[in-house]
Amino acid sequence: MKRDIRSYFVAVSIFTLLLTNTASVNAADSNNFIDINVEQFRPLQPCVDALMLDCIEDAGIEHSNGSKTSFVTKEVIDYSNRNANVSSSRGFIWSAAIESQSGPVENFEYGVFIRTKARFDVIGQIVSEPGISVTIRPQGKESKTDRYFVNLRTSWLQIFSVSGFATDYSLVTQAIPGGTSIKFSALPVTQYGVTAFSDARIMSDNAKGRPWREVTATTADRKIEANFQHFDAIPRKKAQWHAECASTGFPITFSNGFATPIIYAAGDLKSTRGTILGRAGDLVWLITAPHLTPENQIIRGNYEADVPAKWLNCAFPNNGITQAPRIEIQITDENEGPQIATTSAKIVDGALLVRAFGFHYSTPHFRVYNPAPSKIVFTCKKGLLTKKISAIQPVCPKGYKKIYFST
Repeated sequence: MKRDIRSYFVAVSIFTLLLTNTASVNAADSNNFIDINVEQFRPLQPCVDALMLDCIEDAGIEHSNGSKTSFVTKEVIDYSNRNANVSSSRGFIWSAAIESQSGPVENFEYGVFIRTKARFDVIGQIVSEPGISVTIRPQGKESKTDRYFVNLRTSWLQIFSVSGFATDYSLVTQAIPGGTSIKFSALPVTQYGVTAFSDARIMSDNAKGRPWREVTATTADRKIEANFQHFDAIPRKKAQWHAECASTGFPITFSNGFATPIIYAAGDLKSTRGTILGRAGDLVWLITAPHLTPENQIIRGNYEADVPAKWLNCAFPNNGITQAPRIEIQITDENEGPQIATTSAKIVDGALLVRAFGFHYSTPHFRVYNPAPSKIVFTCKKGLLTKKISAIQPVCPKGYKKIYFST
């Protein structure tokens, strides 16, 4: 369990893709070609024609009537003055007409940034992941029926996972000549945080299962943030890497708090307080944020995940979810017990869809499980020998490999 809890803090680094030191890079060349063999951390620029790759095709607002309004650049800002980690890059203030209200909505955009190489610390722990990061911060008026969208083209990105801060997202990827088209849209969320190190330490202790203490947020950041992590095949020193599953799809998770990757319960999974987080075959997430807003209101959470069943079967071959006729979700807070929230968990079109709204922080635990586990039957093979295995959590004998499921 300790390793699983530590992996939570590694997961947080995925959300901080924009905040890590990097070497200076030269400006993009005229065709905006991304050379992944060269370490780069820089913004993508708008596409200049229909064939250009590694660029922003369009960005703006989708209205409820189906129409779209593209962002118009009002001002270019030197991002290096705002973050010393970036030597030369640009952000934008964009504007677009919003629905049912007068005047524009203004967006300070830190840019759509790419990082081509993973960065590690001196002991080999991951510091920042390669990929593409999108951030949109609405400023001023907003319409509740408007969605924000960003359409990108990339020649090099192989998506390994997608995560960030948003709700009601949509993601469509499509192969195009020379690369991939990415069409992403979502609604913004308010991500609450703390500025004092002592508060951050308390949140860390809460997540580790130590005696719970209440934390009040000191910051409130209204935004959409999406991190598209790139698969580069370099081994990571973390339990939830699953490089062998890169060809089976990728998990997508969005929330308004900091969430771990999926944790698999091989047996009874307990916190350091002894609370059962999951039983054998269950999937578990931990998620954390301050308990109260700066105005001392309880912070309500949202969590959404889409995980391909093929990916789950690859990463966790003995999971009790993908073959279950029915799936349930339970949200528990160690300090207060089971929570009441609007939830759903089901397999749709070959993917596990998890949705949870209205739960509260500081550290709720999500457990997705099969409420009535039945025996699973499959065949194991070793050379010319085969064995049929039947159990609730079947495992092939040593030296054998699973070759197919049966009923």
